[in-house]
Amino acid sequence: MASAFRRKSGPTEAGSYWRWAIALIVAAVASSVRNRPIAASTAVFGEVGLAGEVRGISQSALRVREAGQMGFTRCIVPHGNCAREDVPSGLQLIEVKTVSEAIDQLMEW
Repeated sequence: MASAFRRKSGPTEAGSYWRWAIALIVAAVASSVRNRPIAASTAVFGEVGLAGEVRGISQSALRVREAGQMGFTRCIVPHGNCAREDVPSGLQLIEVKTVSEAIDQLMEW
């Protein structure tokens, strides 16, 4: 989502910015290696840790609602980061714990 690219200040926020960028790079590389595009109807958010874990982010409920309003039909998010009641109708919420799980879900459509 566009907010992932917003410039932030401070050491903690800058680190978060780069973890978001790494998450996008992981998705792009997986798509290229598997020679399969990521569905345009899929939104993805979260932070990637050094051990390959997918970490939660702030305001996840808001981001999921916005993804639904923007027409996305699938949303891949960190496990436990968003309550089911926050998911708009018509949007499939897919929770993942690791980068490997996220890649498998990204390629499955």
